[in-house]
Amino acid sequence: MRQAPDLLVVGAGALGLSVAWRCARRGMSVHVVDRGEPGAGATAASAGVLTPTEPREWTGALGAFNRSALQAWPAFADELEDEAGLSAGYERRGELRLLRRGSDATFVKAAEAGALAFGLPHERLSEEDLLGLEPGLSLGSCALLLSEAAAVHTAELTRALSEACTRAGAQFGMGEEVLELAASGGAVTAHLAGGQTLEAGRAVVSAGAWSGSLLGHDAPPVTPVLGESVVLRMGPVPPCRLVVRSADGAVVPRRDGTLWMGTTLEEKGFVDAPRAGAIHDIIANAAAFLPAVAELAFLTAHAGLRPGTPDGLPIVGASPLSGVALATGHGREGIMHAPLTAGLLAEALEKGRWPAELEPFAPSRFTGPGRGGRTLGATGDGA
Repeated sequence: MRQAPDLLVVGAGALGLSVAWRCARRGMSVHVVDRGEPGAGATAASAGVLTPTEPREWTGALGAFNRSALQAWPAFADELEDEAGLSAGYERRGELRLLRRGSDATFVKAAEAGALAFGLPHERLSEEDLLGLEPGLSLGSCALLLSEAAAVHTAELTRALSEACTRAGAQFGMGEEVLELAASGGAVTAHLAGGQTLEAGRAVVSAGAWSGSLLGHDAPPVTPVLGESVVLRMGPVPPCRLVVRSADGAVVPRRDGTLWMGTTLEEKGFVDAPRAGAIHDIIANAAAFLPAVAELAFLTAHAGLRPGTPDGLPIVGASPLSGVALATGHGREGIMHAPLTAGLLAEALEKGRWPAELEPFAPSRFTGPGRGGRTLGATGDGA
């Protein structure tokens, strides 16, 4: 009979894989399960842009977390590449935030104030300066330049994380869908769709939009938010060199010769297939400020379900179910948050106490006082 692992990680997106890797490196025996393949959901549909998107993401508790998350990425990527022997997909490409019309004003001003608070190099560009930097842009725009902004190729990130997990001793069970988790006798049991069960000392739920269905009446309030993206093949002359964003979407050139464009943000239940109308709108929005994209070859479209929460904040911490921790609800910023969240969570699992940085995101803000502990002992006591 196979010995139960120390930790079961439910979800093999970028965040779940990061949690598994960090915990395996700390000496825990780790088993990762997912209903699909690694990185096949919201991770595959993500732009991998490593800057906050919405104005509220630059301020308050979420802004402070985002700032720490950005600071964690360079060392995380270097360490991952060293251990996996593969590219982590991380690239400091620079980013332009376009100001074309009134709807872009808040988007750009919030980023400018946020960049100042974060200590990120930034510069306002006139239309002349902008076209000198990116001559393929349409007329009538000025922009904010974030010269050190980075992006990550999510497919490369997934491959590197999967390899690093394997080298660290983590085991995988892909295609194993967890229907429910239960806790008894100091252990956690996962009930699978095929009727089997898996047992572990503790569990981390990082199942994205499906995280809300695994804990029964103690489930976190996570809802699926559809994000769709389009991938084109660039020609010999790329339409842009930097990441280009407006309030309507983003265009991300990648070093493999593809151009990522997106994304939608809609609540459509668990519909996770790209829609024809969304593909049309994404291309039209991008072509409005970067006309050359209309002539590029279409490669594919992705759809992924992001985990949304009522207050727009992540849910990271002890669940009401003993021995089970949550790492979900990161919305569209799961890629950006993955290194920091995983590192803090692995520390909590090892030391048995949650770090202060995660207090604003504790599940207890939804479950109420007295449910969901501050500690997480070796057998899940207080979790």
